[in-house]
Amino acid sequence: QRLLATSRAAVSLECSASPAARLLSYRPDHRAVKSSAKIVHFVRHAEGTHNLAGASESKLPLHHDARLTVKGREQCHDLSISTRNLGVECVIVSPMSRCLETAKLSFPHCYESQEVPFVADENWRETVNYLCDSRQRRTVLKGEYPSVDFNFIDHDDDPLWNHYEDKFGCYKTHTRLRESNDPESLFKRIRSAWQSIFERSEK
Repeated sequence: QRLLATSRAAVSLECSASPAARLLSYRPDHRAVKSSAKIVHFVRHAEGTHNLAGASESKLPLHHDARLTVKGREQCHDLSISTRNLGVECVIVSPMSRCLETAKLSFPHCYESQEVPFVADENWRETVNYLCDSRQRRTVLKGEYPSVDFNFIDHDDDPLWNHYEDKFGCYKTHTRLRESNDPESLFKRIRSAWQSIFERSEK
C-alpha cells in the first residue's frame, strides 16, 4: 500500500491487512496487454511503533512520523529474500520514515548498489489523519536516506499535514480523521500518484 516498485518480472505473494512488509504484485494478462503496460508491485510498510500503541497513544507526538519496530525490521529482512529476483527498475516510496526504512531494508540489493532509483513521492503517502501520519522535514529525511531521490518533494515541511491542521485544528483539539473525511482531495492525490507512474519510463 505504501511502497511501490516497477519491474519486468512479477511474483504473487499473500498480502495481509496487517503491517508485515508483504508483497502484492499485479501482473496483467500478457495476451491482452499493450506494450505500454507496467508491472507494479505493492509493499505495505512493516510494523511501526504506532501500530503497537493504543488508539489514543498513536496520535501523540511520540509517534510523529512513526519508525519501524524491531519486528518491523525483521519483517523487511524476510521480505528481502523474495525481492532479489523481481528485477525491479524503480522503487517509488512514500516519504514517511516507516516507508523509507521499509524500502531500504526490503530492497537492500537495489539500495546499496544505487543502480535502481529510489524516488520519494508525496502522492503515494497513506491517508493523513493523525500525527503519526505527518512526516519529518525533507532535509532530515535526505540526510538519513542519501540514496533516495527527494527532488519530487517540493516542500521541506509537510504540506499535507499543514493543510489539514489548518482545516481541522491541531492534534490536541482534533482527534478524528482528517484526509479520510476529505474524499475530493484524496481522489485528486490518488490520480496524481497513478499519473506519476504512467509518466515514468520503467516497465
